[in-house]
Amino acid sequence: MAPAPGVLHIHVLRGSKLRNTSIIGKLDPFIRVAFGGNESESEEFHNAGSECNFDFILELPFDETKFGFELMFEVRRTRHFKNDETVGKVIVPIKDVIAAKEKHNAFEGMLDLSETGQPGEKFTGYLNVVYWWEVTAPNYVFPIPKKRLDKK
Repeated sequence: MAPAPGVLHIHVLRGSKLRNTSIIGKLDPFIRVAFGGNESESEEFHNAGSECNFDFILELPFDETKFGFELMFEVRRTRHFKNDETVGKVIVPIKDVIAAKEKHNAFEGMLDLSETGQPGEKFTGYLNVVYWWEVTAPNYVFPIPKKRLDKK
C-alpha cells in the first residue's frame, strides 16, 4: 500500500535577537523555508531590526517515507544592491518532523539560529515556530508557494 499524501503545516511566528548584519540602518529580514525540494519565502520586513513578527504561514507536501529530507528555516536579509545574505538558519532533522504528526503533537518553540544551521555554530538569533504534519486526501490542492515578488 502506498503512503498517504500528507501536508506539513508551518507557522513562523517571530525572530528575536537576530544578528544585525546591516552596516547602515536596521535589518530588512525575510524567511525562507525549504523541505523536500519545495521552498517558500515570506515578504521582506523593512527596517524590522533584530526583533521581527514574521507571522508567516505555509503548507508544503509531506511524505513520511522520504527520510533524506530536512526542514530548513533560514532568516535572510535583503541587500538592495547585492545578493541577499543569510542572517541565520536552522535545520530540523526528518525524525523530529515525523514526530510532529497531527496538530496535538505539533512542535511549538524556539529554534536556535546559527550561521550554517548546524548545532554548535555561532549563535545568530532565535526563531519561534510551530509545525506539524497530517495525512490528507489524495486530491488535496496545495497553495502556490510564496516567493517575494519585489526581487529583481
